[in-house]
Amino acid sequence: MLRNIQSMKQLTIHLRKHSEVLVELENAIKNSRKLETLCRDFEMQKVCYLPLNTFLLRPLHRLMHYKQIMERLCKHYPPNHVDFRDSRAALAEISELVVQLHSSMLKMENFQKLHELKKDLIGIDNLVIPGREFIRLGSLSKLSGKGLQQRMFFLFNDVLLYTSRGLTASNQFKVHGQLPLYGMMIEESEEEWGVPHCFTLRGQHQSIVVASSSPSEMDKWSEDIQMAIDLAEKCNGPAPEFLGSSPPDTKSPEEPTVDQESEDDLNASRTSLDRQTPHRGNTTVHVCWHRNTSVSMVDFSIAVEVSASDQAGLQPQRDVTLQ
Repeated sequence: MLRNIQSMKQLTIHLRKHSEVLVELENAIKNSRKLETLCRDFEMQKVCYLPLNTFLLRPLHRLMHYKQIMERLCKHYPPNHVDFRDSRAALAEISELVVQLHSSMLKMENFQKLHELKKDLIGIDNLVIPGREFIRLGSLSKLSGKGLQQRMFFLFNDVLLYTSRGLTASNQFKVHGQLPLYGMMIEESEEEWGVPHCFTLRGQHQSIVVASSSPSEMDKWSEDIQMAIDLAEKCNGPAPEFLGSSPPDTKSPEEPTVDQESEDDLNASRTSLDRQTPHRGNTTVHVCWHRNTSVSMVDFSIAVEVSASDQAGLQPQRDVTLQ
């Protein structure tokens, strides 16, 4: 094991190129209808239990798998065991590799997640741009003129999107609005609106009222949104561009925070959904919709670590991401 890990160091050059491979794959899919169809058809099969580009990250995830095996082995062996020193040396070697490649792995996981979310969304053209990071997605109820309506929200480090679910076989989510985080304020507003677990998001051009399913979900969203707002204030200032091809909502801040989503907007989303190709309905986005909950990028990273533990035989297989 020690010899194998020492020889594995030569592979780090190739592992660092995984990000280039992911980019080339996505560009090839974008530019080739035949390849796009081939990949989509494969992902529709049960044997493809993960998005295709996720499998390209498995060599990096396998390093974490090896590290956890060696940690367990070192705890198992007494100091006088014949393999103790080699096991400790192997653990040191693999730990060094994991540290060297950790930042690259986080960037690639974010890149992969953005591209996966792009498949679940319609009405946007430029979700994947340099510097954008995914933070949280999940179901919230949005207060409108018709009352509370379930919407799927997507939080990034520069913008918050809210969407409605399609009613056709494609099951994608149509973007209805976007709130840049720069200059946004978040306020608890349960007393003002009489809705449990309710808070108001006040942007520079639009304000909306949303409610979560539980106090814990409200805390998760509030903390992550506030963190993202703080980061947006410290970084590049206002977002350089809106998502999608349709003009952004320029509603005045003085207008009421409860906005009316027109039937024309919803019908338009259904019409555009009808034109989409079949789409898998078992993605994390759809699971969150049905369970009325949310997951963060941190949750996805933890799920990868636990998955590695499962493969190492450290604990039983289970659905980690949404627990």
